[in-house]
Amino acid sequence: MQSYQHILLATDFTEFSGRAAQRVRQLAADSGTKVTLFHVIEEPVPYMGDDLEPLLIDPQLDDELKVLAEKMMADFSRNNGFENARIEIDWGSPKLVLTDWARENDVDLIVVGSHGRHGLARLLGSVSTGVMHHAHCDVLVVK
Repeated sequence: MQSYQHILLATDFTEFSGRAAQRVRQLAADSGTKVTLFHVIEEPVPYMGDDLEPLLIDPQLDDELKVLAEKMMADFSRNNGFENARIEIDWGSPKLVLTDWARENDVDLIVVGSHGRHGLARLLGSVSTGVMHHAHCDVLVVK
């Protein structure tokens, strides 16, 4: 099995991310592998309704979301044994933010949890599917 140098673990703080974290711990155990935990805050759709009226977002809400994400990421890191991992939080489309960051930072494996969606949700796509199609490196989807 290939030895990875830098693993990016994408998390949305669900049980699926917890399973992915377990797999990353196995892959990185005693190998000196660098691990980055990454959470992407999806930006709200800027328009609402048929008239495409702009949706105004309170900047304070952005700050509150960032603070909440930082707290959740610290808890996730501690609870999953990644106290020394690099932590990244960014805004945007998860599939694009994750794959762009991975490319720019020499990540050789992206690990994501699968939500096991079916029907319309699967048809519309998921973060794991998007990451698989956009990534320059290996992608591990953990069920």
